[in-house]
Amino acid sequence: MIISTAQASGSTSGLNSGTVGVVQDGNTLYLSTTATNSGTSTMSSNAFGQVIIYKGYALTLGGLITSVLTIIMLIAALITLLQLITAAFSWLSSGGDQGKITDARGKILHAIIGLVIIAASWAIFLLVIRFLGFESFDALLENVKPISGV
Repeated sequence: MIISTAQASGSTSGLNSGTVGVVQDGNTLYLSTTATNSGTSTMSSNAFGQVIIYKGYALTLGGLITSVLTIIMLIAALITLLQLITAAFSWLSSGGDQGKITDARGKILHAIIGLVIIAASWAIFLLVIRFLGFESFDALLENVKPISGV
């Protein structure tokens, strides 16, 4: 049950307008706020914190790069899981044949090594960015200037 709402306007992190309301749930009252940014995102804040939901696309090049790399990491983790499952099945169905057991053991080892290499490369890249003083890809790409006069 919403007890009261009020329109809010102003600029907070590029947000244009929103509403502030008091919501009653039983004997508990919550302060609920929502703000919109020209239809590209919705920000909601409640007693548990602030959540920003973007609508299907990256707002900046840095956000796009972050999304693509996150998807690549997710795909690598899923491929590793699939490789581990097939290796475990191969090991279980080997029937004691040492050649098949060795092959399955090699698949498991290679899958784990591949995942460690991908995760380590991501961690090293983030470490280098932080070491150079950038907070994100957006901050890194803001400092890229076009080459002129060549």
